[in-house]
Amino acid sequence: MLLAIKIIFLISLFIFFSLKKYPLIITLGGITLLFGLFFLRFSLFSKGLFMGLTSLSTYQLMFLIWITVAFTAMIDGEGIIKSASDMLLKSVRNPVFLFPFFPALIGLFPMPGGALVSAPMLKKMTKGSGLPPETEAVINFWFRHIWESVWILYPGIIILSSKEFLNTSVMNIVSHQYFLMVFAFLGGFVFLLIFNSKKIQIVNRVIKKANIVSLLVTLWPIVFLVIGVVLLPKGLFYLILLILFLSILFTLQKRISVKSLLLYAKKGFNLKLILLIPIIYIFKFFVEYSTIKDGVLNIVEAGQVPLEIILFLVPMFFGLLFGLTIGTISLGFPIISFIFLTQTGEINFYYFTIFFLGGYIGLLFSPMHLCLLVTKEYFNTNLMKMYGKMVLPGIFLTIFSLIANYFLNR
Repeated sequence: MLLAIKIIFLISLFIFFSLKKYPLIITLGGITLLFGLFFLRFSLFSKGLFMGLTSLSTYQLMFLIWITVAFTAMIDGEGIIKSASDMLLKSVRNPVFLFPFFPALIGLFPMPGGALVSAPMLKKMTKGSGLPPETEAVINFWFRHIWESVWILYPGIIILSSKEFLNTSVMNIVSHQYFLMVFAFLGGFVFLLIFNSKKIQIVNRVIKKANIVSLLVTLWPIVFLVIGVVLLPKGLFYLILLILFLSILFTLQKRISVKSLLLYAKKGFNLKLILLIPIIYIFKFFVEYSTIKDGVLNIVEAGQVPLEIILFLVPMFFGLLFGLTIGTISLGFPIISFIFLTQTGEINFYYFTIFFLGGYIGLLFSPMHLCLLVTKEYFNTNLMKMYGKMVLPGIFLTIFSLIANYFLNR
């Protein structure tokens, strides 16, 4: 009875913090400390705190998150995104089927509220097209987030590949769930563009022949980042070296001043994000040494609920409340990772992909998602109209990803 009271209290507190929009670091930090005090002996509680705060992996990951966000700020600040966008904007007479490109391009550079960066570009392209504002808003939001399951610059992917979580390479994760990105794109393309193509008015314009080589040269840091991720062995150390190497090359090419470098480093030093890393590791330790996993294991072994449903709904719940991949992973992974990760480190990617998909759907539809909220405001629409446009792409993404996962990963 006491155990049930503790669990209900923690869940209620978590929901309260989330609905009140407290910063994730406060929500997760408070829940982590209370969880440890409720379910662990003091010796294990102290050990978890010590390991989370002193582990080399903790500081490697904190540093990697810092330089990754700074690298993103540098690329944006030096006009690379704008140059690539302008190059494409001038290259087509009817830009309808390029509508997804700008949100997707900005999506390669994760930043808080980054949907506001792509929104003006998309608005410029859709001017005179006759699209309703809710459709414009969903195009901007949806295609910005197609990379969540595959792109190295997203903190969630970085954390999942680390030693304390899946302990595998980014490419191994991508090779088993790339179809999530494919079906996210196709779902948006079919239901947001093709289904609306007859309603979209043709916008003729003077065009200039696009040069794909010039575009790739402009985006060379991203091209080399992809190549590096493919070729390098697993490990945070190699990712750190890759980001630092590309940052140095880019700095030399653009002759970036020391003052600007310090500004980008400051932008990258998102304390609320960086300090989440030790909290995530501590929470993972607390869950592994508590009886909570045993309770979930008993449910699994009793066969009362199909594994696929547990794996999908648990992360979706956290995704809906947080609106962040990192929040979903930090809370959902420790609780049910024993289903897809064996004690010897072997990964069952069939189960893991269902876990990731559930969290992905949760964050896409979360009313707490910052990009969703700023997009709604920019295009002057409301959430219910946006959700109405997102339902069919979301169903498409879920159903076809589950089918592909069954045949490719089972």
